Amino acid sequence: MMLYDVPNLRLGTVRVDVYTTFSEPDGSLTQRPILTVTADRAIAEDLAWDALTPAEILGRFEARYVRDPAGRAIPIDVPPVAGRPPRPAAEAAAEFTAQRERPTE
Repeated sequence: MMLYDVPNLRLGTVRVDVYTTFSEPDGSLTQRPILTVTADRAIAEDLAWDALTPAEILGRFEARYVRDPAGRAIPIDVPPVAGRPPRPAAEAAAEFTAQRERPTE
């Protein structure tokens, strides 16, 4: 859905990490990832979404998850995101403003 439901945005790939709450031995609660999926638009465009089970859909993409023998989700380690993080918004805005204020030749 991330590949299609965001107006005016056409992503080639999207990564979604799903977290849930687990109880620690001391009783505290912590958020841990249980699923990571990297979806490619080219693959997504050719899927028969309504004809596939969720497991079949995940199998078409780069997905990682683990279940215990009872079928419950087990926390996983999420791999690092490829590439570099975006610049802070304030830095990008300042650069944009500076470019607009430069005289054109």
